[in-house]
Amino acid sequence: TDQEWIPCPWSVVSDEQTPFEVAGECETMDDFKEGTSFEIGSMDRIVCGVASAGGKQTRYLLLHDYWLLLAKPDLSAPGWVVVKTVWPLRQVQLLIDRSDPRTLQVGLHSNYGGASPGEASVPLGPMVSMSMNDAGEDRPGSFFLVTLNFEDVKRCHAAGLHLQRRRQTVRSQLMAKVVSFVEMHCE
Repeated sequence: TDQEWIPCPWSVVSDEQTPFEVAGECETMDDFKEGTSFEIGSMDRIVCGVASAGGKQTRYLLLHDYWLLLAKPDLSAPGWVVVKTVWPLRQVQLLIDRSDPRTLQVGLHSNYGGASPGEASVPLGPMVSMSMNDAGEDRPGSFFLVTLNFEDVKRCHAAGLHLQRRRQTVRSQLMAKVVSFVEMHCE
């Protein structure tokens, strides 16, 4: 018989937005890649240090609404930076170092087997985060850590406050989108 072939609805690309993305995060996703440089202009930033194998390195914590951005000042081009670490704020967790109020430990959650984000390292000891696989089952994820050292408590507090507030805002936006999606499809 000469039937017209109609693809299964689940086998074609959909133009429907996924509820697991925030618009501002997606719009700026391609703007920042590790290793690329850009002019920072009037972007707000806080100077900090990151410990590395070669010693303490100066970085700018760029205050972005959707991304944790650590950038190295480009000494050959004033006003420019090289992105060293970029990670979605919704996957960031702050760990307060009570022994030094100028130190902010930033945990970065990743899917299991995901790439190490920039200058982050795997923490010592058994740290496992849980994430969901495609079937909705819990599975271990990866957890990375980057330690930021600031000149004073005020800068450390300002950085922590920015990261915490933006993380909460983005996660609230995601939750609202998921709830709306479920309500729309499960009447």
